[in-house]
Amino acid sequence: MFFVWYRDSDKRREIKEYLPIYEKAIVRWNKLYYCFRDDIVFDPETNEYAPADKINNLIYKDFYIQEEISENKQIAE
Repeated sequence: MFFVWYRDSDKRREIKEYLPIYEKAIVRWNKLYYCFRDDIVFDPETNEYAPADKINNLIYKDFYIQEEISENKQIAE
């Protein structure tokens, strides 16, 4: 019983950590446009684009960098 509760609390903590990232990604997703001719996805506000199959790179690009920085800080400590 304790093990199940402990595992659930880890999941809750993980969800709490990633929920703001997900919400920001949804906002970014809603701003993107798809170009059928070139098969790219682009953001008209930043003029950034990516191939359609690499859309996650465009949506989550800032979040991965921040995550890597926080992981490096934890390793250094």
